[in-house]
Amino acid sequence: MNAELEKVILRYTMREIQDILIPAGVPIGEIHDMASVFADPQVKALDEVVTIAHPKAGEIRVVGAPYRLSETPTTVRRHPPMLGEHTEEILAEIGYDTAQIVAFRQSGVLGT
Repeated sequence: MNAELEKVILRYTMREIQDILIPAGVPIGEIHDMASVFADPQVKALDEVVTIAHPKAGEIRVVGAPYRLSETPTTVRRHPPMLGEHTEEILAEIGYDTAQIVAFRQSGVLGT
Protein backbone atom coordinates (compact mmCIF):
# COMPACT_ATOMS: atom_id res chain seq x y z
CA MET A 1 0.00 0.00 0.00
CA ASN A 2 1.16 3.53 -0.71
CA ALA A 3 2.74 4.92 2.50
CA GLU A 4 0.91 8.25 2.26
CA LEU A 5 -2.44 6.56 1.69
CA GLU A 6 -1.80 4.23 4.62
CA LYS A 7 -1.13 7.23 6.93
CA VAL A 8 -4.48 8.75 5.97
CA ILE A 9 -6.44 5.49 6.27
CA LEU A 10 -5.00 4.70 9.70
CA ARG A 11 -6.60 7.88 11.07
CA TYR A 12 -10.06 6.34 10.65
CA THR A 13 -11.94 3.34 11.97
CA MET A 14 -13.24 0.80 9.48
CA ARG A 15 -16.79 2.05 10.11
CA GLU A 16 -15.76 5.64 9.32
CA ILE A 17 -14.09 4.58 6.08
CA GLN A 18 -17.19 2.60 5.08
CA ASP A 19 -19.43 5.59 5.89
CA ILE A 20 -17.36 7.74 3.52
CA LEU A 21 -16.78 5.30 0.65
CA ILE A 22 -20.04 3.32 0.41
CA PRO A 23 -22.21 6.42 -0.30
CA ALA A 24 -19.65 7.41 -2.96
CA GLY A 25 -20.26 4.08 -4.73
CA VAL A 26 -16.94 2.50 -3.78
CA PRO A 27 -17.36 -1.21 -3.03
CA ILE A 28 -15.66 -1.87 0.29
CA GLY A 29 -15.83 -4.42 3.04
CA GLU A 30 -13.82 -5.35 6.07
CA ILE A 31 -11.44 -8.29 5.84
CA HIS A 32 -11.82 -10.58 8.83
CA ASP A 33 -9.44 -13.02 10.44
CA MET A 34 -10.93 -16.36 11.52
CA ALA A 35 -11.43 -15.29 15.15
CA SER A 36 -13.51 -12.28 14.13
CA VAL A 37 -15.50 -14.37 11.65
CA PHE A 38 -16.50 -16.82 14.38
CA ALA A 39 -17.35 -13.92 16.72
CA ASP A 40 -19.44 -12.06 14.11
CA PRO A 41 -23.06 -11.67 15.30
CA GLN A 42 -24.49 -12.51 11.88
CA VAL A 43 -22.41 -15.67 11.56
CA LYS A 44 -23.72 -16.71 14.98
CA ALA A 45 -27.32 -15.76 14.16
CA LEU A 46 -27.25 -17.77 10.94
CA ASP A 47 -25.66 -20.72 12.77
CA GLU A 48 -22.84 -20.80 10.21
CA VAL A 49 -20.12 -22.38 12.35
CA VAL A 50 -19.71 -26.09 11.63
CA THR A 51 -17.44 -28.54 13.46
CA ILE A 52 -15.82 -31.19 11.29
CA ALA A 53 -13.15 -33.84 11.70
CA HIS A 54 -9.74 -33.09 10.22
CA PRO A 55 -7.28 -35.97 9.79
CA LYS A 56 -4.34 -34.07 11.34
CA ALA A 57 -5.90 -31.25 13.38
CA GLY A 58 -8.74 -33.23 14.98
CA GLU A 59 -12.06 -31.47 15.43
CA ILE A 60 -11.99 -28.01 13.82
CA ARG A 61 -14.51 -25.23 13.35
CA VAL A 62 -15.17 -23.92 9.84
CA VAL A 63 -17.67 -21.51 8.36
CA GLY A 64 -20.49 -23.16 6.44
CA ALA A 65 -21.91 -22.08 3.10
CA PRO A 66 -22.92 -18.39 3.00
CA TYR A 67 -26.30 -19.22 1.45
CA ARG A 68 -29.34 -21.40 2.11
CA LEU A 69 -31.19 -23.35 -0.58
CA SER A 70 -34.66 -24.56 0.36
CA GLU A 71 -34.67 -27.69 -1.78
CA THR A 72 -30.98 -28.60 -1.76
CA PRO A 73 -29.44 -27.75 1.62
CA THR A 74 -25.71 -27.21 1.72
CA THR A 75 -23.31 -29.21 3.85
CA VAL A 76 -19.61 -29.15 4.64
CA ARG A 77 -18.44 -32.50 3.29
CA ARG A 78 -14.65 -32.23 3.37
CA HIS A 79 -12.01 -30.77 5.64
CA PRO A 80 -9.83 -27.87 4.47
CA PRO A 81 -6.94 -29.49 2.59
CA MET A 82 -3.41 -29.59 3.91
CA LEU A 83 -0.79 -27.83 1.80
CA GLY A 84 -0.26 -29.93 -1.32
CA GLU A 85 -2.83 -32.54 -0.32
CA HIS A 86 -4.45 -32.67 -3.76
CA THR A 87 -1.45 -31.75 -5.93
CA GLU A 88 -1.05 -35.13 -7.62
CA GLU A 89 -4.79 -35.51 -8.14
CA ILE A 90 -5.03 -32.10 -9.80
CA LEU A 91 -1.96 -32.64 -11.98
CA ALA A 92 -3.36 -35.98 -13.15
CA GLU A 93 -6.73 -34.37 -13.82
CA ILE A 94 -5.16 -31.78 -16.13
CA GLY A 95 -3.24 -34.39 -18.07
CA TYR A 96 0.11 -35.16 -16.40
CA ASP A 97 0.94 -38.84 -16.07
CA THR A 98 2.52 -40.52 -13.04
CA ALA A 99 6.04 -40.40 -14.51
CA GLN A 100 5.79 -36.66 -15.11
CA ILE A 101 4.50 -36.03 -11.59
CA VAL A 102 7.35 -38.13 -10.11
CA ALA A 103 9.82 -36.13 -12.23
CA PHE A 104 8.33 -32.88 -10.91
CA ARG A 105 8.87 -34.11 -7.33
CA GLN A 106 12.42 -35.31 -8.01
CA SER A 107 13.42 -32.04 -9.67
CA GLY A 108 12.03 -29.96 -6.79
CA VAL A 109 9.21 -28.38 -8.79
CA LEU A 110 6.80 -29.83 -6.23
CA GLY A 111 7.36 -29.98 -2.50
CA THR A 112 7.64 -33.26 -0.68
